[in-house]
Amino acid sequence: MTQLIDTFVDQPGGELNETAWLEAARTQGVDRFNELGIPTQRDEDWKYTSLRALANKQFSLQSNVASADLIPAVDDEAMHRLVFVQGVLDEAASTPGDLPEGVTLMSMREALAQGDALQSVLRSAMPEKANAFAELNNGLFRDGALLKVDAGCRLEKPVELVFISSGEQTLCMPRNLIILEAGARASIIERQLSDNESTCLSNSATEIVLAENSRLDYNLIQLQGEKSTHIGGIWVQQAAGSHLSTRTMTLGGTLVRNELNVSLNGKGAHADCTGLFYGRHRQHMDNHTTIRHAAPECTSRELYKGILDDRARGVFHGRIVVEQDAQLTLADQQNPNLLLSRDSEIDTKPQLEIYADDVKCSHGATVGELDKKQLFYMQSRGLDMNLARTLLTYAFAAQVVEEIEIDSLREELIKRIAEQMHLSDI
Repeated sequence: MTQLIDTFVDQPGGELNETAWLEAARTQGVDRFNELGIPTQRDEDWKYTSLRALANKQFSLQSNVASADLIPAVDDEAMHRLVFVQGVLDEAASTPGDLPEGVTLMSMREALAQGDALQSVLRSAMPEKANAFAELNNGLFRDGALLKVDAGCRLEKPVELVFISSGEQTLCMPRNLIILEAGARASIIERQLSDNESTCLSNSATEIVLAENSRLDYNLIQLQGEKSTHIGGIWVQQAAGSHLSTRTMTLGGTLVRNELNVSLNGKGAHADCTGLFYGRHRQHMDNHTTIRHAAPECTSRELYKGILDDRARGVFHGRIVVEQDAQLTLADQQNPNLLLSRDSEIDTKPQLEIYADDVKCSHGATVGELDKKQLFYMQSRGLDMNLARTLLTYAFAAQVVEEIEIDSLREELIKRIAEQMHLSDI
């Protein structure tokens, strides 16, 4: 009997000499993918996002050579960089530099080849039964990044993880594991890139484990080409007093699905999650988030802004769960959206599930167009209509972009968004 994975991927077999526990985990992932199947719009979590175009294709795990033009220029002394092509480390393009004592940065393939050290950690941030694409990654990932920061260590320079996909109906499957021990600090930039001609699928999975009083700043920059598809998931487990900041910037791709799942498991943990998605033409951008408060006195803030033009479509499904023992929770979730054309569309679904009685929680979503009074005011001061619309649109996006803590990244994104909006100067 033909399995789903045999029709979806033309090379499901692994090529690595792996330990028994990893082979068993891969088999379980493949079996779960075959069982679950590709999600349809009958699934509540995929109600507004159709994957019919993927279901009729077969993807290849073959490696492709990526264009060096896709690798962003950077000062080698400014950050520690690993570059992955089709989900496999490209050592020649990577510049990890000198790492401080107590910091481990390597490819997942190298880490797994060293023995069983990751057996108890890999998949520990995911639920026992993950979604179909996470299980596909569990079964077929070939490489990815491992970052481990020992207790009390502080990584001064950011770590940049660059993932480049290319080719016709190729499948990129990176797997990342981030571990911060007690009191550790780090900043990460993840870039998802492809060229405009590639019809590739990137299916990434990142697990993050934050110990007591650790602090992580995670920036996901999605800039794939106009024919590429990206489905990515981030799973985070936070201990007491830990602090997580995530910034998700979705600016490319024909279909993008970003999932963020955060569990606040220890007293006083905090999650600050913001995002911006800017869709044009016929782009489809889906942000699906879950923040679970499982311990008392935890706080979370969630702000996702959407800008949609032409015939683009956006989805925001945000869920905050406050469990029974999570008293004194403070949580806020907001999803403002700006529609720039009559044919653009947003489906927004903010949710609160509260099982505790001493909490302060709020959520909300807005959908609107540019303020006509503000447009009139700017025109009365000598600006033409197009420039007035562009400046107001940029101002709407700026709040999220300006919260990025890494100066060089913030300036880069300000310039890129300005270029997409045809602003030569801000």
